[in-house]
Amino acid sequence: MNELLVDRLKHARAEQGLKQSDVAEKLGLKANTISNWEKGRTEPDIDSFVKLCDIYQIDCASLLSDVYAFKRIGMDISLSEYDHIKKYRALDPHGKEMVDFTLLKEWERSTAEAEKSNVVPLTLKEDTTYYVNAAHPIEDATEEDKSFDENLMDDENF
Repeated sequence: MNELLVDRLKHARAEQGLKQSDVAEKLGLKANTISNWEKGRTEPDIDSFVKLCDIYQIDCASLLSDVYAFKRIGMDISLSEYDHIKKYRALDPHGKEMVDFTLLKEWERSTAEAEKSNVVPLTLKEDTTYYVNAAHPIEDATEEDKSFDENLMDDENF
């Protein structure tokens, strides 16, 4: 059986809080049958696969589509990255803009961190560059600076 499919089924079983023996009992099978499926030693027939999906409360068609689409992409991308891409595609334009902004700034921060610098420039207006250091508060900030920061965070248009 496809390794990714096996992993997804194991994860779905765990999410339902079921033991292999619970699933085997629901299907009227021996306990080691589920273990063999999850280890890739044997495969369920199509009827058992559909019943598994019902027990795990997952859509068979979506699961197969995800697994085999992911397989075509290749191993350059992890399963969690693939899941993020699917979620991103479902976002509206504002959501995509927010994710793009956050991703860019986190990439810049990580790159700067790798260069042993934790200060990342952030341009909000064309002629002004601010330096973001959110993980490390400014120790000598004035009350005016703190007020500005609070107002900026409360601004719905930011």
